[in-house]
Amino acid sequence: MSSHTRGRLTITERLIAVTRLPYWLGCLAISLLTGPPTFFLISFLVTGNIYSAFYLTTSRSTFTITKLGEKLPVPQGLGLLVSYTLLYFVVLMLPRWWRLNLEAKRSELVDLSRDGSKGFERCFGLISSLPGALLGTLGVGIYYVVPRLSLSASVFNIYSTVWAITNLFFFGVGFWVYIAVMWGAFRLTKGKLNLKAYYEDPMFGLKPVGSLTISTASRFFIVVVVAMSGAFLATDPINFAVLLGIFSTATIAAFLPLYRTHLVMQSQKKEQSVLIQRKINEVINQNDKISSLKDQENLDRMRKIMQVQLEKDEVSKIQTWPVEARVGESFIAIIVTILAAILGRILEIILV
Repeated sequence: MSSHTRGRLTITERLIAVTRLPYWLGCLAISLLTGPPTFFLISFLVTGNIYSAFYLTTSRSTFTITKLGEKLPVPQGLGLLVSYTLLYFVVLMLPRWWRLNLEAKRSELVDLSRDGSKGFERCFGLISSLPGALLGTLGVGIYYVVPRLSLSASVFNIYSTVWAITNLFFFGVGFWVYIAVMWGAFRLTKGKLNLKAYYEDPMFGLKPVGSLTISTASRFFIVVVVAMSGAFLATDPINFAVLLGIFSTATIAAFLPLYRTHLVMQSQKKEQSVLIQRKINEVINQNDKISSLKDQENLDRMRKIMQVQLEKDEVSKIQTWPVEARVGESFIAIIVTILAAILGRILEIILV
């Protein structure tokens, strides 16, 4: 691993590296040791009653905002614990995947930026920022921690609050890494770019930006889908509202670099279209001289007309989005489906 890569390890990766375990195993250990299983074990050791421990664990779920003391049926509570543990594990895994995905596209993104490696580091260096991670934790966790501060100062309530803060720190780090990647892609496209000619690449060399954005957002949507399963079990409309806000923020963050890249590609296509039209006008303006042209000159002129027409056809095929049409359509379909599911569930809970 290069020094540059090491220097930009995410906060989650640095903390898990302390365990000296393989990354996936470290994520699993943390999701179990600081997640619902350990909370249940501690509750059982204190109460000595497995049913009381179970209800204490499910009624203090991090999924819950307004129904902290509500007891859930056993199947529903068990499903919530499994769902949350899985979500926690996925959230721990994703920062590493996002960083490695970014590193895999590093050479293409460095070539795209006129500032080279410095431009890349300047745009994406924030993924390892501790202040940014704390800001992400505050943004994600404020809705979950504040309600717990109003609980009575019992051992369980204090531990529930500390447990929520610990969990939400990793959630905040994951959210920050996602935002940092999207912001970096946006900043990169706002800078000076080494664009390719349209006949070399119909996307002007901007496809890596689209690929990075779509792949990063797709993994984040996995988090949302897993979180939705737990939110369905927790039946808390405020929780769905928070999830809707997080999902909306993530979606807007994904569209920022995509739309900025779209504007760049649209501008390049327009510029090429203008150049082609100039060539066409030059050929048309020669019509008044056609009678005086010799055979060879007339043949050269016909060749030029054909060449200009071919160039016009090629320019018309230039894309104005940095992703293939089918990929973009699938991406939109996923967003609409998730949005409809969240809004539908909110309305269902409110109306019932």
